[in-house]
Amino acid sequence: MKFLLFSDLHHYPNVFDGGTREDLKLLQSRAEENGCDFILHAGDFCYGPGKVRELVEMYNNFHIPSYHCLGNHDWNYADDYMTGNAVTVNRPLFNDLTNGDPYFSYEEYDGFIVAAIDNSSDVVTQETVDKFLSLYEKNKPIILLLHVPFHADTLAPDVMKTWGGRNITMGPGAMGSDWGSVQQLYNAVCVAEDTPVVAVFTGHVHFNHEDVFPNGVPQYVTSTGYTGDCRVVTVKGEK
Repeated sequence: MKFLLFSDLHHYPNVFDGGTREDLKLLQSRAEENGCDFILHAGDFCYGPGKVRELVEMYNNFHIPSYHCLGNHDWNYADDYMTGNAVTVNRPLFNDLTNGDPYFSYEEYDGFIVAAIDNSSDVVTQETVDKFLSLYEKNKPIILLLHVPFHADTLAPDVMKTWGGRNITMGPGAMGSDWGSVQQLYNAVCVAEDTPVVAVFTGHVHFNHEDVFPNGVPQYVTSTGYTGDCRVVTVKGEK
């Protein structure tokens, strides 16, 4: 299967730009030109709360199946960053893009599963981890979509160089590492030898990167969609 991966349509720091509409059309065209079977958007749509309906309509008109997870800037705006209001008011605006559950969604096909987890707060809930791990019982290869990449020793130096010494990935030695549910997800995807996950797709850090976790699962990180950057990756269903 061939996937087009993109992320971060916003123009940092979280300012809606009218050009984003054209960026999205360009990325759709690239998916069609490259014969992609699926489009994966790894978060940061960043249209702002007043543009969510327009964004949903655009995605619904895609000719290629698309999957999404929320980014931190999708539901956090200026002084309303990571607040209770952001959680209760802003985050639910995107439910139509995530099958009604902004924290976890998936689609099952004959030969594989595409799953999207919201880790835009640098953590994941235990409920989300439990839902994801229940997919393992289906005995199918899993494509996992996240916004924040998992920590990798090969990724962390470039992240910290780009982001003022901060390791804005998720997992051991990074943000959210003290949460048991984060450790559980990391171990299940990146360490366990019997994991059905065959690839992890992410964005967030604003540059391209590839890593291979200890158990052989690859992670593909994409750069900024607002600059027209994206990645085309073919997954054959085995590590």
